[in-house]
Amino acid sequence: MNTHYQPAMTRDRIDALAAAIWACVRRLIWLALFYPLAGRKRAMRRQVRRFEYLVECLLVLRADRLVRPPPGRPRHRFAPTGFRRVQSSGRLLMRLARIRLRRGSLLARLVRLVRVLRAPERYIARFVRRMRRGVCVTHLVPVAPPARRFTIRAAPALPALADSS
Repeated sequence: MNTHYQPAMTRDRIDALAAAIWACVRRLIWLALFYPLAGRKRAMRRQVRRFEYLVECLLVLRADRLVRPPPGRPRHRFAPTGFRRVQSSGRLLMRLARIRLRRGSLLARLVRLVRVLRAPERYIARFVRRMRRGVCVTHLVPVAPPARRFTIRAAPALPALADSS
């Protein structure tokens, strides 16, 4: 049994992903500066939101390379009666980085992405601290209790009435 921990991606692939994200962010900045946004503001916001998410994922991958998983506790495969197991989306883990400027302008959000990509150590440190405490990817959700089986006792059969005629 192999007990060595292997990260999700190699360092070379993470660096290649970072270079691709960096090139796309530069392209978005160039488009925002030199082309008017009339009629394309919604599409540009969607692209910026997408790249914010990609940068967050990149930082998680870099943090994963620095952290070994905590010693494993016994994992329960099945949920107890009255509960079901749900896999989390990881949205709260991504919000932990605080990369996105929620109320910022489009250009301010792009500048923030550039700052994060140029100096990611502070953001990676946040992820590392959280990962060392352990990340729970599944949790229990209460559901309706299982239906009880009701047994209906049938009334005892009436004795056949004798024909008296």
